[in-house]
Amino acid sequence: MPEMSFANVVGASSTVSGTHSVTLQRLDALIRNNGRYVRYPSAHFQNVDSWSGVPLIYSESGEHPDGNAVTTGTLAPEYRSVGTITQAWIDNTGEPILVADVTITDPSIEELVNQKMISLSTGFTAQIQSAGDIDEISGPVQPNHVLLFRRGACPTCYPNDTAARFNNTTKEEEMSDDETKGLLEKLIEKFDNVVQTAGLESKPDVKSTEEAREFENVMAENAALKAELAGFKTRMEQQEKDAKWEQIKNRVPVGWLKDEQKTRTEFESDPAAFAIKILEFGNVVETKAEGKTMCGEAGPDEAFKNSMIEFGKKTGFILVGGDE
Repeated sequence: MPEMSFANVVGASSTVSGTHSVTLQRLDALIRNNGRYVRYPSAHFQNVDSWSGVPLIYSESGEHPDGNAVTTGTLAPEYRSVGTITQAWIDNTGEPILVADVTITDPSIEELVNQKMISLSTGFTAQIQSAGDIDEISGPVQPNHVLLFRRGACPTCYPNDTAARFNNTTKEEEMSDDETKGLLEKLIEKFDNVVQTAGLESKPDVKSTEEAREFENVMAENAALKAELAGFKTRMEQQEKDAKWEQIKNRVPVGWLKDEQKTRTEFESDPAAFAIKILEFGNVVETKAEGKTMCGEAGPDEAFKNSMIEFGKKTGFILVGGDE
């Protein structure tokens, strides 16, 4: 029976300290790996203790290191050990997943994780059996390492397991520093405010890091959506302004465009006053030309009227005057 090495690219998220809770692998799931579908039965991931002490290996290339090099401590220069798994277990709360606590010991990698720039990939070997286009793990997995890399550093450096990720939290019993305790107190205060505002009958257990994480994620997503919407509105408004100005500037006297930004500001700040200014300018031109038509072309008065008709169409202002 063949043995296969697995390198399952999974996602990452920001966190609050060097100790992280991560989801390593969906179980009892069918996931595409190296062009084939692979089934990951939870029965073969029960040896959770074997994940303790497994190293976290960082690579700029996004490629897994040689497994023997990891075991013998002879990694190539482009790889470096940046932390370890401290413990792992299977969470059967919903769909079964393999989760773990990890510690990152390299400050530069920790900073990249905080910036949501790092993804991870589990590296392990296992016996497999094939049935057509589907492979299935048929024996206990043997963990080797967890690869960390910059998201998007290579064409395949993106998540393919939608459940696996950094979980953006630490265990409550590990919250010993004052800064982390202060964060928990702020979360409790936020939950209290939500409960009072919503008039809930009972308050959630805010000491649960799971609920605290969920609350923070919701708040962050809400803020991100608001920012995205505001940015979209700003871009649309600017595009509309640019289009309107392009239509108008070809119909204003050329001399006014020597300081185009000043003229545009006049138009955008008070279109009605700008229209009156054009009307007054047109009256002066018509008086000087005495309304004559030369060379078979429209005279200044007729040209001005046509221009004002177009101006009204573009701005919504209708100017009435003269012999209309």
